[in-house]
Amino acid sequence: MRSTAGTASQVVVDRVSVAAPAGVCFDLVRRVESAPQFFASHLHAEVRADAGRAEGADTVERWVLQPDGEVRHWAARRAVDMAGRTVAFAHEGGVPAVVSTRGRWSFVETAEGVTEVRLEHALTFAEDAGEEDRAAVLAGVERGGSVQLGQLREVAEAWPGLVARTVRVRVRAVVSGARAVPVFERLLGAAEVYGAGWARAVVDDRAIALKRVGGLDGRLEAATARFDVAETPEGAEVVLSAAVTVADGGPAPAVVERWLRAGAVRALRRAAGTQAVVGA
Repeated sequence: MRSTAGTASQVVVDRVSVAAPAGVCFDLVRRVESAPQFFASHLHAEVRADAGRAEGADTVERWVLQPDGEVRHWAARRAVDMAGRTVAFAHEGGVPAVVSTRGRWSFVETAEGVTEVRLEHALTFAEDAGEEDRAAVLAGVERGGSVQLGQLREVAEAWPGLVARTVRVRVRAVVSGARAVPVFERLLGAAEVYGAGWARAVVDDRAIALKRVGGLDGRLEAATARFDVAETPEGAEVVLSAAVTVADGGPAPAVVERWLRAGAVRALRRAAGTQAVVGA
C-alpha cells in the first residue's frame, strides 16, 4: 500500500506484513554491513561513526546494484532507536530535482507474531524541478520502496535457514617487505583480470568488496568477498574474508567450508602475488 501527500515535502509511504519477529526485521535493516550477503541489490555498506552526534547516530555509506548493472554509491546520516525499533535516515541530492530525502523505518509486531513494517520517504524538491521530473522521482521511490520491502519480507521469513546455510572463512597473508599501496594496486589489477561476474566496490583505497552477480554455482544462493590491506612492520598484510550462502538442499556447510577455504587461499595467493598464507 502506498500514499503520497503534497506538503512542503512530498511523502511516499510503503507498508508490508512480514511473518517474522519484529526484532529480526529491525536487525536486518539496521545491520547494514550484513545486507550484501542476503539482499540481492546490496553490494557493500560501511558504517562511519559521527563525532559529536547523539548515541545511535552515524553515517552509512552504501554501494547498491542498479537494474542495469551499474553501481550507485551514496552516504546517508541515520539515527537508530533500539528501544522504539525505528531507523531514521537523511541524505542530500542524489538526482538534480531533489534537494534532500528524509525517511523512517518502523516495525510493530502484532499479537499473532506478524510484523507490520512501514517505510516512509519525504522528498524536498528543487524550486525549479518540473512536474515531469517530480513524477519520475516519485515513481522511482515507489518502485524502490516496493522492492526493498519485498526483499525484506523474503529474507526475514527465511532467516533461520539462511543463517544456518551461510558459511564464512577468513585467510591472511603478509607480503614481506612490501608497502600497502602497491599491493592494493595489484589487488585492483587482479580484480580487473579475474573479476568477471563480480560487482566491485572500492573502499577508502584500503579495501575491495566483491559480490557475485553472474554465473553463480547453482548450489549457492549468494557469494561475497572482501580484501583488506594494511601495513605492518613485516610488510603489507592482506586479509581475504569470503562468505557463501548454500542453496536449500545443497551441500552440507562443513563440506562447503572446506572448499571455500581452499578457494580463498588460492585467490589470496594469486591476487596478492605471494605463496605465504599465514592462516585464519
